[in-house]
This record gives sequence, C-alpha cells and structure tokens, in this order.
Amino acid sequence: MAVGRLILDSLGAAPGTQFYFSGTGSSNAIYVDYLELRDQATNRDNNGNVKALDFNSNLVIYYAQAIVNGISLAHQLNHKTAITCVGCHHMLGVYSSTNLVYPPGVTNTVNAALAQDSQIDSDGDGLLTVAIRLRFFVPAQMNFTMTLTNVPPVKGAA
Repeated sequence: MAVGRLILDSLGAAPGTQFYFSGTGSSNAIYVDYLELRDQATNRDNNGNVKALDFNSNLVIYYAQAIVNGISLAHQLNHKTAITCVGCHHMLGVYSSTNLVYPPGVTNTVNAALAQDSQIDSDGDGLLTVAIRLRFFVPAQMNFTMTLTNVPPVKGAA
C-alpha cells in the first residue's frame, strides 16, 4: 500500500494508547511519503523506538520523510521500533522532497530528509557529509563523453 501522508496523533501515552499495524499475509509493506508523529506518539524509549507504534512481524513501514515535533528525524528512526520502520532516502514524493539550486542555477529535486540530515556519510568514506550539495549526485556533475572505437561494417552493403 502507498500512502502520501500518514499523521499519527496520540493523546494518551503507550502502552495505553498504541497504533497497531498488521499485514494480511506473510510479508507486507506500507510505503509512506511523509510520516508525522504528534503529541504522545512522539515518545521514544532508551533505544529510540517509538513507544506508540506496535507492529506485527509481517509488516514493514518504509518512509521517505519522518517528522517528530516539527523536526525531521528520518535518520534517527531508521530501523527502530522493532526494525519495522525503514527510511528510504532515495524516494522522492510530493510531501518528502525539496528543491536545491546548484551552480549554474540548475534546480534539482532531492529528498528533504537527506538534505536536512547533518549526521550522514553519503559517500561512504567514514566522514560526515556536512555540505548539503555534496550529499547528492546530480546530472550537472556528470561529464559524459562518447567515442566510437570500433565501427562495425554496415550489413547488407555492397
């Protein structure tokens, strides 16, 4: 199932108030563009798991953006809550993307959670990628050239 915006607002604290998710078969998923937790649904335990969320083992929620108290916590919630919430920073949706302008004035649409995340190593070198523009590989960074090195003969030519 795909959902544009999923806002979970709990006026009571867990375990008294919880959102329980279960799939219909053995392996199911919900794809959420923008997940927002409000009020008591924002409470987390010492391991970072959201107390108000309870999942059957047959369901995973994939999200592109996760907002808690108005702040993106997509990276911090990734693989939390019994490893059933998985952040997908490569997803671009209506509610989870933003535009960045790169020199020479080219606008690129990127995942907002990734753009806002200051604790990510986007190139895998073991260092945090501080500069927002370095977190993304965009078409302007490609210097594509093509050279024919071996031209095959034309078939059917006399």
